[in-house]
Amino acid sequence: MSTQVWAGGLGRRERLVRDRVWSVATVAARPGAVQVERTEDGLRVGVGDEPGWGGRRTWVVLRRDGSVSVDAPSTPPALLVSSTAARTLPAVPGVPERIGMDPGERLLVLSSDALDVLPESVVSVLQSLPDRVTGKDPVDLLAELFEGLPSGSGVIVTRRPAPVPVAGSDQEEATWGSAQRS
Repeated sequence: MSTQVWAGGLGRRERLVRDRVWSVATVAARPGAVQVERTEDGLRVGVGDEPGWGGRRTWVVLRRDGSVSVDAPSTPPALLVSSTAARTLPAVPGVPERIGMDPGERLLVLSSDALDVLPESVVSVLQSLPDRVTGKDPVDLLAELFEGLPSGSGVIVTRRPAPVPVAGSDQEEATWGSAQRS
């Protein structure tokens, strides 16, 4: 099964990457500080302060089954936000954690530099959780947090709702054909 990935530039520093399961809004002061790559089972996202795949960064693996793995060995953890609660991911620093994300939940990942230069913005976001993070367009929220900042990067990952088959689609025909053979 092939997964199509759509990547679009939204502005000088922002972009949006989507596949069937995930939507990843990114912002980076330096080109290449955030990487999103397609893998055999979904997407892999690296969030750091410097361009490239090495260095200090938080790694997020997004699988087609809706599970997420976050590894932040020497960087800030991600923040998993639902409509009613928020918690860090991974829960224990330096120990990778894998969870299942529900549609509509969001994962906020900020680089070390972003946390250093955003203390007031981050505090205001944390005080207004979860409504502010889940109730606002991810690209708009990142643009607001990073407005005028000279460094840092951030990502908001959202699990998308399951696609609804369209009448007459290949998926429906394959299911109907399977039912007829039974």
